[in-house]
Amino acid sequence: MKRKCIILLFLLTPFLVKAQIQKEYYSEKGDEAIRMLDYSAAKMWFQEIVSVICDPHSISQLTFIWLADDSMRIQLDRGNISVRCLSCLDELVRKNFRDTATINMLITYYTHGIGTEKDEDMAAYWKGRLDDIKSPPAISPRPDRTKPPIEKTKMDFFAGYSANLLAPYGVIVGGVGRSVGWYLRFRSNLSFQNFSHLYKDKEVAGLGNGFAQYLDKRIINTWTGTGGIIIKADPSFLISFGAGYCSHEVIYQFQKIGAIEAVPVGVFWAKDVSNSFYNVALDLDGIFKLGKQVYGSIGCSLFNIEQVKVYANAGIIIFF
Repeated sequence: MKRKCIILLFLLTPFLVKAQIQKEYYSEKGDEAIRMLDYSAAKMWFQEIVSVICDPHSISQLTFIWLADDSMRIQLDRGNISVRCLSCLDELVRKNFRDTATINMLITYYTHGIGTEKDEDMAAYWKGRLDDIKSPPAISPRPDRTKPPIEKTKMDFFAGYSANLLAPYGVIVGGVGRSVGWYLRFRSNLSFQNFSHLYKDKEVAGLGNGFAQYLDKRIINTWTGTGGIIIKADPSFLISFGAGYCSHEVIYQFQKIGAIEAVPVGVFWAKDVSNSFYNVALDLDGIFKLGKQVYGSIGCSLFNIEQVKVYANAGIIIFF
């Protein structure tokens, strides 16, 4: 199992390296466009970065464009780029309450109404926070300081298609908050053949008079249901792991032969007890961003802990 997880991380590493190289390339292109006073091109490069990750440099440059060129404000506001930048600033300052650069930008956003309505109270709050950082009070914060409104953690929900080699048809649903989420997954091979007898040690039980002849036809019924938690390692990469239950039934078709007349008297299905199992299922998957709201997932599932059967997973997820 540990070896499988190491292989999974090894497969995901090229995607993360590629994303970092792409971010540096976009940032260089955006800086060059600003030097050439081509704000439209600069906006395009920096918004691509901000749509994926809260990069302080990209946010600073987009803020500069908003302040420097009135004609760009409509484009930035219409595309919700300004709203995204403000949301990123809130996220960055929550991670580091002493980040003066981010606090200065928050003051600018609420003073000028970038990504929100002008809010003098919020601008005053962040100015007070900045004063406290530069010269912290000797005893306690000022009693007349207005505290910012408590933000409720918004959960983003998702649904998608999930499959593996054992059960190729499945669905996954769940939700992700600020850093932790949950999921439920169901998969099957869409086979639900009934059986009336048990087959073990090359013998069919419960036949009574007569014997069974194998008709060289086999069907496998498989389904798994799992649930677990999701950890947001990065805005564009998540890790999910969980546990649940799996059912794997191997069923053979036989023809019953009468003991006296030795002629076929009926057809029936019998479950192979030796190769069937009902046991615990474990999941481990990496979820990575493909588009604005579209994510892909790859990983592995372990079925039947007693005999350790591992199968590869894959899927596509859409957030809404």
